[in-house]
Amino acid sequence: HHLVFTLGAFIFVAIVPIVWLKKQKTKRLDKFEEQLPEALQMMTRALRTGYPFSECMKIVSTEMSEPISQEFGMTYEEINYGRNIEVAFALMIQRVPSLSLIAMSTAIIIQRETGGNLSEVLLKISEVLNGRFKLQRRIKTLSADGIFSAWIMLLLPLSLFAVMNIAA
Repeated sequence: HHLVFTLGAFIFVAIVPIVWLKKQKTKRLDKFEEQLPEALQMMTRALRTGYPFSECMKIVSTEMSEPISQEFGMTYEEINYGRNIEVAFALMIQRVPSLSLIAMSTAIIIQRETGGNLSEVLLKISEVLNGRFKLQRRIKTLSADGIFSAWIMLLLPLSLFAVMNIAA
């Protein structure tokens, strides 16, 4: 009897921290992706006022909250200490595996190689990301409405059966 309880407790103690860490990682990634359009807009404004790109990264790291401030700060320090910008962004993508971040870093690297208006590129990426988040929120709302309707349809016959048995 104690062996079953011990085995159950061991499995519980082994699985709960892993599940909790995965949930925290997902929560952090979602917050990062939510903050990314705002960070890109901040970088756009800084570029338009004349700051160099590396200083724009520093501004984002000092002005915004976690987790984006920490990641941009680490990337700024890597660039500032002489690491290649492609490598710095690759390390940032490795730390934060986000499709939005990959799109941003690819656009920045291509723009730095070919030239052009970086603030305009960042602004366009920010607009696309904002539109994507609006669409995702709308899809979540509609799917939640469908799930709620499904629960009602599932529980309606059971509750009707229970009421009829109580009344009879």
